[in-house]
Amino acid sequence: MNILLIKQTSLGDVLHASGHIRRVRKYYPDAHLTLLTSVGAADLFHYNPHIDELISFDRYWIKYQWFRHPIMCLRHGSEIMAKVRQRNYDLVIDLQGRWKTVLFLWGARAKRRVVKGRWWFATRFHQPELHAIEELDGVLGVAGLPRADSQMEIHLSEKEVEFVNDQLGRAGIIDKRLVVLSPMSRWPTKNWALQRYRELCDALPADCAVVVTGTEAERSVISTHLTGLATQQVVNLAGQLSLLQLAELMGRAAVVICGDSFPMHVAVACSVPVVALFAPTDERRVGPLSSESIVIRPEEGCDRCYRRRHCSNQCMTRIGVSKVSAAVKQVLGVA
Repeated sequence: MNILLIKQTSLGDVLHASGHIRRVRKYYPDAHLTLLTSVGAADLFHYNPHIDELISFDRYWIKYQWFRHPIMCLRHGSEIMAKVRQRNYDLVIDLQGRWKTVLFLWGARAKRRVVKGRWWFATRFHQPELHAIEELDGVLGVAGLPRADSQMEIHLSEKEVEFVNDQLGRAGIIDKRLVVLSPMSRWPTKNWALQRYRELCDALPADCAVVVTGTEAERSVISTHLTGLATQQVVNLAGQLSLLQLAELMGRAAVVICGDSFPMHVAVACSVPVVALFAPTDERRVGPLSSESIVIRPEEGCDRCYRRRHCSNQCMTRIGVSKVSAAVKQVLGVA
């Protein structure tokens, strides 16, 4: 039996589907399982034992380059479509349901098609009011798979373990309780001010060491705001970690503090408690499904506007340091 799964948008959304990929493999243990995902997310499945074949589509390159290099973009799309059509599939499941993924769902040689959304030519499931993971549960349900554990997962190798050991060993914090901060996201409206994170570091228990993650572009501004604290040792690993190295680091944390971002989903996948700061997005749809995690949002006046660049109410600024500090100490078991 040949099965194609499609999930190729943002990193957090792709990670959401990792437990569902495991479910498909468990239900069809002898099937040839192909995953079509985005180039940026492909590393998440480098060591995944449930996938037989990985097809990577560079959707972001096409998004930003189609008007400059239309011929090259069409060529790349055609090449990926040709790879999809090389195999005859018994079942194709589009776990994304966007038009860029539905093109491949429609183009695949398939006996049966299942999709998230309202696309008319496939068996469909559409309940956007559910949490994103629960909605994927519904998609697998209409595909005929019974309900089962959908906990996200990331598979790592010894290389990631050795790298993180080396980084923490150099910093002298390998035996410390780690508090991981991931302060930045792709949406400015999701970001809590770095100065607030600095104040939070001053309020942490003395036996904790702080590790900060982010991108290379964010490394300098993070250093400016968070290094050199008098009371805490802070290690800035922004720009120094691959996706899998980030997961290894998260797995060692006592708590992760962040906004609605990919690191939040990684921490949940690693079964690590999260103190997640929400304002423009809806924690009921994308928040951590973890009994140990705590979601903090403004107490009033925030309508979950989903604005990416500018929030007229400045909702994230109305989350106080004392409230976040109390949540962190609760997770750490500090009176």
